[in-house]
Amino acid sequence: GWDTFQWRLLGSRTVMTRDPRSLKALHATQFRDFGMGNNRKNNFRLALGHGIFAADGDEWRHARGVMRPYFQSEHVKRPNLDPHVRKLLMSIKTGPGGWTLEAVDLQQLFYTFALETSCDIFFGLSPGKDQAASFSAFAAAFDIVQECLSVRTKLGWAYFLYDGLKFRRAIAQVNRFVDNVVARATSAPSPTPTFLDQLLASVPDSNPSLIRSQLLHLLIASRDTVAVTLAWTFHQLSHHPEEYASLRKEILCEPDADTTSQHIRHVLLESLRLHPPIPINTRTAIRDTCLPHGGGLSGNDPIFLRAGDEVLYSVYALHRDPKIWGTDEEEFRPARWHGRHKGGWEFLAFNGGPRVCLGQRLAMTQMEAVVAAMVRKFESVK
Repeated sequence: GWDTFQWRLLGSRTVMTRDPRSLKALHATQFRDFGMGNNRKNNFRLALGHGIFAADGDEWRHARGVMRPYFQSEHVKRPNLDPHVRKLLMSIKTGPGGWTLEAVDLQQLFYTFALETSCDIFFGLSPGKDQAASFSAFAAAFDIVQECLSVRTKLGWAYFLYDGLKFRRAIAQVNRFVDNVVARATSAPSPTPTFLDQLLASVPDSNPSLIRSQLLHLLIASRDTVAVTLAWTFHQLSHHPEEYASLRKEILCEPDADTTSQHIRHVLLESLRLHPPIPINTRTAIRDTCLPHGGGLSGNDPIFLRAGDEVLYSVYALHRDPKIWGTDEEEFRPARWHGRHKGGWEFLAFNGGPRVCLGQRLAMTQMEAVVAAMVRKFESVK
């Protein structure tokens, strides 16, 4: 079948592709020809401000330059996840036989784990008993903001139609919480350097709204990737008991499995392949340009784009392309990753090119720790 097609609606033109050659152009070789587009920027900025995922040009380069050193630090490469993993396991109540006493909503637990872990790593904030109520309110408001943003994004240029008091109140509550965290960090820096400390040192005049924006963009990206991927991973393992049993056998024999197991890594990569956290993404041409493939009667000619044309790219479809992954592309088969490198333009769970996800190693570390601990504790999952 075709990997690229286009349509026109109300005078605007959209191209959709899963062609790795065009994706390479979009993200790398012709990176400067494409931006985030006004729809995405304006949608995100209402709720999250002027952060890295709603920025282009110098604004984006500055934000990324501030973030990069922190993600290369030892504090992020080897975070202390043990307290958070223990808390996650303790929240799953079990009976004398080791089985859970009732059905457990793992996805919600994973969202809580990911948010608390991210707040600890980025802010130096571990919500204790005195902060539990305010943190729970923040987490609930953050959920609302994220849900509303998801709906608004699907509406494209009509994103502004989905608005309301609930959305605005949630934004205000999230902003208040983060502003309080920033104020505390300003008056009493964390004993362990955090991303927030680095941000405060790098932002002129410590602009509160700019600092808040960068933190919120970072939080929304890190929480979603970890929580969604873990939820899909255990969903797949529940449907593939032989894979779970094999993984458990290996983990029980390997005390440091969370940092050394290739099997865990392959399970997570396969989950990311089938269920990418962002299945469809978009870019907008900021000047007249072209994609190298997808045009002409054969689909092998370049396809011309005018400034303002939108390009949708489907990571979901790319990851299920039988030309790349074989005729079992719909199957959950972690063994396909043996000897396979996740680089290149066939696998874009963490994006690619200059905008490649800075936190991908941190996300994998968090997920590996949870998978190792859960599989070690529970004989099976259903």
